[in-house]
Amino acid sequence: MIRTCLCVAALLLTSCRSVPPPPMGDAQDCEWVKPEGEPAQFTLAAQSIHGVAVAAPLECKWGSQYIKLTGSGTRQLMLAQEMPESKDSCRQIPKTDDKCPQIQVDFFVAAAWHRLSDAGIYTSGAGRGPCGDVEGDYDAWNFSIGISDWSRADEAVQIVAEEMEAWKIGNHVGVAVRNAFCGTPATE
Repeated sequence: MIRTCLCVAALLLTSCRSVPPPPMGDAQDCEWVKPEGEPAQFTLAAQSIHGVAVAAPLECKWGSQYIKLTGSGTRQLMLAQEMPESKDSCRQIPKTDDKCPQIQVDFFVAAAWHRLSDAGIYTSGAGRGPCGDVEGDYDAWNFSIGISDWSRADEAVQIVAEEMEAWKIGNHVGVAVRNAFCGTPATE
């Protein structure tokens, strides 16, 4: 878990681009501050994009929502501590289908993060998603990339789905829509 947190922290520090964050609100008002826009602006629920199933947003605490994307490929995203010691940890899209049946989620997120940033989508973090369980494994974490504006949710989901297809991911990852400056509570 510490290794995953460190990798995500390094990702956050090295992924900064010229996309400015939204204005910061009062941290004490976090429970009442919602993401920009409205959930109705997200139109891709219950669709398939590049073989990736897009679920309807799951409502969590503090106005945050989790959009689960499930791929149809053969590779599995995993937390760093779940990675088999003997397996090669691909840091970019593997060139052959038989390479890297498990992908450390940090490397996949780094690729998606850069594409989101290049598209001008402010990403507010990556890691355990809304309604995720900090005590669980990868599946329980609702691992996601956070955005803070519903008007960009369709585009963000499209980009993450394209990355999932390129990496041939067969399990899930999510897009979390939440206030940029509200953390994810320990229990949701």
